[in-house]
Amino acid sequence: MVRKKQSINWYIGVDISSETLDVSVLTPGKEKQIAHRRFSNDISGCKEILSWLKSSKVRASQCWFCMEHTGIYGLEVSCFLEKKKIAYTMYSPLHIKRMMGVVRGKNDKADSKMIAQFAYLYRDRLQVTKMACKTLISLRVLLNHRNSLVGRRSSLKREIHHLSRTRLVTDVNFVNRSIERELDWLESEIERTENEMLEFISQDEGVKSNYDLINSIPGIGLVVASAFLIQTRNFTGFDSGRQLACYTGSAPFEYQSGSSIRGKTKTHPIANRHLKALLTNSAYSALRYDPEIKHYYDRKTAEGKAPMSVINAIRCKQIYRMFSVVKRGTPFIKTVQG
Repeated sequence: MVRKKQSINWYIGVDISSETLDVSVLTPGKEKQIAHRRFSNDISGCKEILSWLKSSKVRASQCWFCMEHTGIYGLEVSCFLEKKKIAYTMYSPLHIKRMMGVVRGKNDKADSKMIAQFAYLYRDRLQVTKMACKTLISLRVLLNHRNSLVGRRSSLKREIHHLSRTRLVTDVNFVNRSIERELDWLESEIERTENEMLEFISQDEGVKSNYDLINSIPGIGLVVASAFLIQTRNFTGFDSGRQLACYTGSAPFEYQSGSSIRGKTKTHPIANRHLKALLTNSAYSALRYDPEIKHYYDRKTAEGKAPMSVINAIRCKQIYRMFSVVKRGTPFIKTVQG
Protein backbone atom coordinates (compact mmCIF):
# COMPACT_ATOMS: atom_id res chain seq x y z
CA MET A 1 0.00 0.00 0.00
CA VAL A 2 1.45 3.39 -1.03
CA ARG A 3 2.02 5.85 1.81
CA LYS A 4 0.47 9.29 2.06
CA LYS A 5 1.97 12.26 0.23
CA GLN A 6 2.75 13.95 3.57
CA SER A 7 5.65 11.49 4.04
CA ILE A 8 7.27 12.38 0.70
CA ASN A 9 10.60 14.11 1.21
CA TRP A 10 12.13 13.82 -2.27
CA TYR A 11 10.80 14.23 -5.81
CA ILE A 12 12.53 12.21 -8.53
CA GLY A 13 12.35 13.19 -12.19
CA VAL A 14 13.18 10.44 -14.69
CA ASP A 15 13.77 11.11 -18.38
CA ILE A 16 13.39 7.81 -20.23
CA SER A 17 15.07 6.91 -23.50
CA SER A 18 15.51 3.54 -25.20
CA GLU A 19 18.92 2.92 -23.60
CA THR A 20 19.23 5.21 -20.59
CA LEU A 21 17.44 6.71 -17.60
CA ASP A 22 18.38 10.24 -16.56
CA VAL A 23 17.46 10.65 -12.89
CA SER A 24 17.27 13.95 -11.00
CA VAL A 25 16.55 14.27 -7.28
CA LEU A 26 14.88 17.40 -5.92
CA THR A 27 14.88 18.02 -2.18
CA PRO A 28 12.26 20.54 -0.94
CA GLY A 29 14.06 23.63 0.35
CA LYS A 30 17.03 22.94 -1.95
CA GLU A 31 15.30 23.37 -5.31
CA LYS A 32 18.43 24.81 -6.96
CA GLN A 33 20.64 21.90 -5.88
CA ILE A 34 19.18 19.09 -7.95
CA ALA A 35 21.36 15.97 -8.04
CA HIS A 36 21.59 14.11 -11.35
CA ARG A 37 22.92 10.82 -12.62
CA ARG A 38 22.45 8.57 -15.67
CA PHE A 39 21.67 4.85 -15.55
CA SER A 40 21.01 2.10 -18.06
CA ASN A 41 17.37 1.48 -18.93
CA ASP A 42 17.12 -2.06 -17.59
CA ILE A 43 16.59 -3.88 -14.31
CA SER A 44 20.27 -3.54 -13.45
CA GLY A 45 20.03 0.22 -13.94
CA CYS A 46 16.89 0.39 -11.77
CA LYS A 47 18.72 -1.39 -8.95
CA GLU A 48 21.61 1.05 -9.31
CA ILE A 49 19.17 3.96 -8.90
CA LEU A 50 18.12 2.66 -5.48
CA SER A 51 21.75 2.10 -4.49
CA TRP A 52 22.62 5.66 -5.54
CA LEU A 53 19.69 7.07 -3.59
CA LYS A 54 20.71 5.07 -0.52
CA SER A 55 24.33 6.30 -0.75
CA SER A 56 22.98 9.87 -1.01
CA LYS A 57 20.93 9.26 2.17
CA VAL A 58 17.70 9.46 0.19
CA ARG A 59 15.06 6.97 1.31
CA ALA A 60 13.29 5.36 -1.61
CA SER A 61 10.22 4.81 0.59
CA GLN A 62 9.90 8.60 0.92
CA CYS A 63 10.40 9.40 -2.78
CA TRP A 64 7.89 10.16 -5.47
CA PHE A 65 9.03 9.32 -8.99
CA CYS A 66 7.67 11.25 -11.96
CA MET A 67 8.15 10.17 -15.58
CA GLU A 68 6.85 10.80 -19.06
CA HIS A 69 4.81 8.27 -21.00
CA THR A 70 7.25 6.64 -23.44
CA GLY A 71 5.48 3.41 -24.33
CA ILE A 72 7.55 0.23 -24.01
CA TYR A 73 10.69 2.17 -23.00
CA GLY A 74 9.18 2.88 -19.60
CA LEU A 75 7.89 -0.65 -19.01
CA GLU A 76 10.85 -2.03 -17.05
CA VAL A 77 11.23 0.91 -14.69
CA SER A 78 7.45 0.95 -14.08
CA CYS A 79 7.44 -2.77 -13.26
CA PHE A 80 10.43 -2.30 -10.96
CA LEU A 81 8.90 0.61 -9.02
CA GLU A 82 5.57 -1.13 -8.69
CA LYS A 83 7.25 -4.30 -7.40
CA LYS A 84 9.14 -2.22 -4.82
CA LYS A 85 5.88 -0.39 -3.90
CA ILE A 86 7.45 2.99 -4.66
CA ALA A 87 5.00 5.72 -5.71
CA TYR A 88 5.32 6.99 -9.26
CA THR A 89 3.30 9.05 -11.71
CA MET A 90 3.40 9.12 -15.49
CA TYR A 91 2.32 12.13 -17.55
CA SER A 92 2.26 12.87 -21.23
CA PRO A 93 5.33 14.87 -22.37
CA LEU A 94 3.04 17.58 -23.78
CA HIS A 95 1.29 18.01 -20.42
CA ILE A 96 4.58 18.58 -18.58
CA LYS A 97 5.90 20.87 -21.29
CA ARG A 98 2.83 23.11 -21.22
CA MET A 99 2.61 23.22 -17.43
CA MET A 100 6.27 24.24 -17.11
CA GLY A 101 6.03 27.15 -19.57
CA VAL A 102 8.77 28.36 -21.89
CA VAL A 103 11.94 26.24 -21.71
CA ARG A 104 14.94 27.05 -23.89
CA GLY A 105 17.18 24.23 -25.02
CA LYS A 106 16.73 20.52 -24.51
CA ASN A 107 18.76 17.53 -23.36
CA ASP A 108 18.07 14.47 -21.22
CA LYS A 109 19.66 15.89 -18.08
CA ALA A 110 17.70 19.15 -18.32
CA ASP A 111 14.49 17.22 -19.03
CA SER A 112 14.88 15.04 -15.94
CA LYS A 113 15.41 18.14 -13.80
CA MET A 114 12.34 19.78 -15.31
CA ILE A 115 10.28 16.67 -14.56
CA ALA A 116 11.48 16.69 -10.94
CA GLN A 117 10.55 20.38 -10.66
CA PHE A 118 7.16 19.65 -12.20
CA ALA A 119 6.51 16.90 -9.64
CA TYR A 120 7.43 19.24 -6.77
CA LEU A 121 5.46 22.23 -8.04
CA TYR A 122 2.31 20.16 -8.63
CA ARG A 123 2.83 17.72 -5.75
CA ASP A 124 -0.73 18.24 -4.48
CA ARG A 125 -2.13 17.01 -7.80
CA LEU A 126 0.05 13.90 -8.16
CA GLN A 127 -1.80 10.62 -8.32
CA VAL A 128 -0.24 7.18 -8.23
CA THR A 129 -0.04 5.54 -11.64
CA LYS A 130 -0.93 1.86 -11.68
CA MET A 131 0.34 -0.45 -14.38
CA ALA A 132 -2.19 -2.21 -16.54
CA CYS A 133 -2.71 -5.88 -15.76
CA LYS A 134 -0.88 -8.56 -17.73
CA THR A 135 -3.99 -9.28 -19.82
CA LEU A 136 -4.26 -5.67 -21.02
CA ILE A 137 -0.53 -5.47 -21.80
CA SER A 138 -0.82 -8.65 -23.88
CA LEU A 139 -3.97 -7.30 -25.50
CA ARG A 140 -2.14 -4.08 -26.42
CA VAL A 141 0.64 -6.06 -28.14
CA LEU A 142 -1.89 -8.12 -30.10
CA LEU A 143 -3.95 -5.08 -31.08
CA ASN A 144 -0.84 -3.26 -32.32
CA HIS A 145 0.08 -6.37 -34.32
CA ARG A 146 -3.39 -6.49 -35.83
CA ASN A 147 -3.19 -2.81 -36.77
CA SER A 148 0.13 -3.50 -38.49
CA LEU A 149 -1.38 -6.39 -40.45
CA VAL A 150 -4.38 -4.29 -41.46
CA GLY A 151 -2.05 -1.51 -42.62
CA ARG A 152 -0.09 -3.92 -44.79
CA ARG A 153 -3.32 -5.31 -46.22
CA SER A 154 -4.50 -1.81 -47.16
CA SER A 155 -1.15 -1.07 -48.80
CA LEU A 156 -1.35 -4.22 -50.92
CA LYS A 157 -4.91 -3.46 -51.97
CA ARG A 158 -3.77 -0.04 -53.18
CA GLU A 159 -0.95 -1.71 -55.10
CA ILE A 160 -3.40 -4.02 -56.87
CA HIS A 161 -5.49 -0.99 -57.79
CA HIS A 162 -2.44 0.71 -59.31
CA LEU A 163 -1.53 -2.47 -61.21
CA SER A 164 -4.92 -2.46 -62.89
CA ARG A 165 -3.79 0.60 -64.87
CA THR A 166 -0.47 -0.94 -65.79
CA ARG A 167 -2.33 -3.98 -67.16
CA LEU A 168 -3.21 -1.92 -70.25
CA VAL A 169 0.41 -1.87 -71.45
CA THR A 170 2.07 -4.97 -69.94
CA ASP A 171 1.45 -8.35 -68.30
CA VAL A 172 1.15 -8.02 -64.50
CA ASN A 173 -0.45 -11.41 -63.76
CA PHE A 174 2.57 -12.76 -61.86
CA VAL A 175 2.74 -9.74 -59.56
CA ASN A 176 -1.02 -9.74 -59.15
CA ARG A 177 -1.10 -13.41 -58.10
CA SER A 178 1.79 -12.83 -55.70
CA ILE A 179 -0.04 -9.95 -54.01
CA GLU A 180 -3.25 -11.96 -53.81
CA ARG A 181 -1.41 -14.82 -52.08
CA GLU A 182 0.01 -12.37 -49.57
CA LEU A 183 -3.44 -10.85 -49.06
CA ASP A 184 -4.88 -14.30 -48.34
CA TRP A 185 -2.12 -14.87 -45.77
CA LEU A 186 -2.77 -11.48 -44.16
CA GLU A 187 -6.49 -12.20 -43.91
CA SER A 188 -5.80 -15.48 -42.12
CA GLU A 189 -3.25 -13.81 -39.79
CA ILE A 190 -5.70 -11.03 -38.91
CA GLU A 191 -8.33 -13.66 -38.07
CA ARG A 192 -5.84 -15.65 -35.96
CA THR A 193 -4.77 -12.48 -34.12
CA GLU A 194 -8.36 -11.56 -33.36
CA ASN A 195 -9.01 -15.06 -32.01
CA GLU A 196 -5.92 -14.75 -29.82
CA MET A 197 -7.21 -11.40 -28.53
CA LEU A 198 -10.51 -13.02 -27.57
CA GLU A 199 -8.60 -15.83 -25.87
CA PHE A 200 -6.63 -13.41 -23.69
CA ILE A 201 -9.79 -11.47 -22.85
CA SER A 202 -11.57 -14.66 -21.76
CA GLN A 203 -8.75 -15.54 -19.35
CA ASP A 204 -9.35 -12.48 -17.14
CA GLU A 205 -12.77 -12.34 -15.51
CA GLY A 206 -12.66 -8.58 -14.83
CA VAL A 207 -11.62 -7.73 -18.38
CA LYS A 208 -14.04 -10.28 -19.87
CA SER A 209 -16.96 -8.86 -17.88
CA ASN A 210 -16.38 -5.27 -19.06
CA TYR A 211 -15.66 -6.45 -22.61
CA ASP A 212 -19.03 -8.22 -22.78
CA LEU A 213 -20.78 -5.14 -21.39
CA ILE A 214 -19.36 -2.61 -23.87
CA ASN A 215 -19.52 -5.10 -26.73
CA SER A 216 -23.31 -5.14 -26.23
CA ILE A 217 -23.47 -1.53 -27.45
CA PRO A 218 -24.34 -1.21 -31.18
CA GLY A 219 -21.31 -0.03 -33.15
CA ILE A 220 -18.72 -1.39 -30.71
CA GLY A 221 -16.92 -4.57 -31.70
CA LEU A 222 -13.68 -6.34 -30.82
CA VAL A 223 -11.25 -3.65 -32.01
CA VAL A 224 -13.02 -0.65 -30.46
CA ALA A 225 -13.76 -2.50 -27.22
CA SER A 226 -10.17 -3.72 -26.90
CA ALA A 227 -8.72 -0.27 -27.58
CA PHE A 228 -10.87 1.33 -24.88
CA LEU A 229 -10.19 -1.42 -22.35
CA ILE A 230 -6.47 -0.83 -22.91
CA GLN A 231 -6.51 2.96 -22.83
CA THR A 232 -8.79 3.17 -19.78
CA ARG A 233 -7.06 0.30 -17.93
CA ASN A 234 -10.32 -1.60 -17.87
CA PHE A 235 -12.24 1.62 -17.09
CA THR A 236 -10.25 2.43 -13.95
CA GLY A 237 -8.06 5.20 -15.42
CA PHE A 238 -10.85 7.75 -16.01
CA ASP A 239 -13.37 9.01 -13.48
CA SER A 240 -16.11 9.93 -15.93
CA GLY A 241 -17.25 9.80 -19.52
CA ARG A 242 -16.53 13.53 -19.82
CA GLN A 243 -12.86 12.94 -18.99
CA LEU A 244 -12.59 10.22 -21.63
CA ALA A 245 -14.44 12.40 -24.15
CA CYS A 246 -11.84 15.14 -23.55
CA TYR A 247 -9.02 12.63 -23.96
CA THR A 248 -10.38 11.43 -27.31
CA GLY A 249 -11.02 14.95 -28.59
CA SER A 250 -14.79 14.44 -28.68
CA ALA A 251 -15.86 16.82 -25.92
CA PRO A 252 -16.98 20.28 -27.16
CA PHE A 253 -15.58 23.42 -25.53
CA GLU A 254 -16.68 27.05 -25.71
CA TYR A 255 -14.27 29.62 -27.16
CA GLN A 256 -15.46 32.98 -25.81
CA SER A 257 -13.87 35.86 -23.97
CA GLY A 258 -15.63 39.10 -23.12
CA SER A 259 -17.43 40.70 -26.03
CA SER A 260 -14.63 40.56 -28.62
CA ILE A 261 -14.01 36.79 -28.90
CA ARG A 262 -17.04 34.77 -29.90
CA GLY A 263 -15.69 31.56 -31.38
CA LYS A 264 -17.71 28.48 -32.19
CA THR A 265 -18.06 25.68 -29.68
CA LYS A 266 -15.69 22.99 -30.92
CA THR A 267 -13.46 20.10 -29.93
CA HIS A 268 -9.79 20.54 -29.02
CA PRO A 269 -7.07 19.33 -31.42
CA ILE A 270 -4.98 17.82 -28.61
CA ALA A 271 -6.40 14.31 -28.34
CA ASN A 272 -5.75 10.61 -28.77
CA ARG A 273 -6.42 10.62 -32.49
CA HIS A 274 -6.35 6.85 -32.83
CA LEU A 275 -9.20 6.48 -30.35
CA LYS A 276 -11.02 9.36 -32.01
CA ALA A 277 -10.79 7.59 -35.39
CA LEU A 278 -12.10 4.37 -33.84
CA LEU A 279 -14.98 6.32 -32.29
CA THR A 280 -15.80 7.81 -35.68
CA ASN A 281 -16.02 4.31 -37.18
CA SER A 282 -18.13 3.25 -34.21
CA ALA A 283 -20.46 6.23 -34.72
CA TYR A 284 -21.03 5.37 -38.39
CA SER A 285 -21.61 1.72 -37.50
CA ALA A 286 -24.14 2.71 -34.82
CA LEU A 287 -25.80 5.00 -37.34
CA ARG A 288 -26.33 1.97 -39.53
CA TYR A 289 -27.43 -0.60 -36.94
CA ASP A 290 -28.99 1.39 -34.08
CA PRO A 291 -32.44 2.89 -34.84
CA GLU A 292 -32.13 5.28 -31.88
CA ILE A 293 -28.88 6.74 -33.23
CA LYS A 294 -30.33 6.90 -36.76
CA HIS A 295 -33.37 8.79 -35.48
CA TYR A 296 -31.11 11.17 -33.51
CA TYR A 297 -28.92 11.83 -36.55
CA ASP A 298 -31.88 12.48 -38.85
CA ARG A 299 -33.52 14.82 -36.33
CA LYS A 300 -30.40 16.88 -35.71
CA THR A 301 -29.46 17.22 -39.36
CA ALA A 302 -33.06 18.23 -40.15
CA GLU A 303 -32.67 20.99 -37.56
CA GLY A 304 -29.71 22.33 -39.53
CA LYS A 305 -26.83 20.82 -37.55
CA ALA A 306 -23.68 20.06 -39.54
CA PRO A 307 -23.39 16.29 -40.19
CA MET A 308 -19.90 16.01 -38.64
CA SER A 309 -21.09 17.93 -35.59
CA VAL A 310 -23.81 15.31 -35.12
CA ILE A 311 -21.29 12.51 -35.67
CA ASN A 312 -19.17 14.02 -32.90
CA ALA A 313 -22.20 14.03 -30.62
CA ILE A 314 -22.67 10.33 -31.42
CA ARG A 315 -19.01 9.74 -30.55
CA CYS A 316 -19.72 11.22 -27.12
CA LYS A 317 -22.87 9.11 -26.80
CA GLN A 318 -20.83 5.96 -27.42
CA ILE A 319 -18.39 6.97 -24.66
CA TYR A 320 -21.18 7.70 -22.18
CA ARG A 321 -22.87 4.44 -23.09
CA MET A 322 -19.67 2.54 -22.32
CA PHE A 323 -19.31 4.18 -18.93
CA SER A 324 -22.98 3.62 -18.21
CA VAL A 325 -23.02 -0.14 -18.86
CA VAL A 326 -19.76 -0.66 -16.95
CA LYS A 327 -21.00 1.33 -13.94
CA ARG A 328 -24.41 -0.34 -14.03
CA GLY A 329 -22.98 -3.81 -14.63
CA THR A 330 -25.69 -4.78 -17.11
CA PRO A 331 -25.62 -4.98 -20.93
CA PHE A 332 -26.91 -2.20 -23.16
CA ILE A 333 -30.66 -2.20 -23.75
CA LYS A 334 -32.09 -0.89 -26.99
CA THR A 335 -34.93 1.55 -26.32
CA VAL A 336 -35.87 1.80 -29.99
CA GLN A 337 -36.29 -1.38 -32.00
CA GLY A 338 -35.55 -1.44 -35.70
